[in-house]
Amino acid sequence: MLDRNWRCPSGELDLVVARDGVVAFCEVETRRASAYGLPAEAADGRRQRRLRAVAAQWLWEHGIWFGEVRFDVVSVLPGRVERIQEAFCPPWPVQSLRRWGRSVSASGVRSSSPGASAGAGRAPRRAR
Repeated sequence: MLDRNWRCPSGELDLVVARDGVVAFCEVETRRASAYGLPAEAADGRRQRRLRAVAAQWLWEHGIWFGEVRFDVVSVLPGRVERIQEAFCPPWPVQSLRRWGRSVSASGVRSSSPGASAGAGRAPRRAR
């Protein structure tokens, strides 16, 4: 375990763990009963975006610039604990850099794509 209940202005990470070179950010959801849905269902799109932002902040503050990252959700009900490994995917580093016409090699070195411009991947501006 690398961290537990880590906080920053953007939010909180319940658990940060690492194994075999993979950093996993775990969101723990607890419910007393499943009457209002399973605990894991609380990790909706809004919460996923927040977790990605907080995880990026954690990685930056701990000096981890590249490597494999995973997001897990741990669902806790009385007498039952379930872990959903890779519950959702991080949009970085590769995906976010490709949006700007760049890619990242396995070593973490950024390189421009052939023919890519600085604004590649952006939506065109609307004429006024």
